[in-house]
Amino acid sequence: MLVLQSTYSDAQRNRHSMKKGQTTPYTEMVRARVSGAKFDVVENVGHFPQLDAPAETNAAIAAFLAGLPR
Repeated sequence: MLVLQSTYSDAQRNRHSMKKGQTTPYTEMVRARVSGAKFDVVENVGHFPQLDAPAETNAAIAAFLAGLPR
């Protein structure tokens, strides 16, 4: 499983861009429940990283897929 995030919502439900290594309650829940899950952040973009940063998003997905057993 790949968790690819770019934004998070604060307590007031305002959306903010994430930084590499930053976690959220969602990522921590996945980390606790899904052994071996991979996490990546697309930095400094909005809620749609596939539109805002397609090359970086595709690179993260390609790297994840390349690491899967064949």
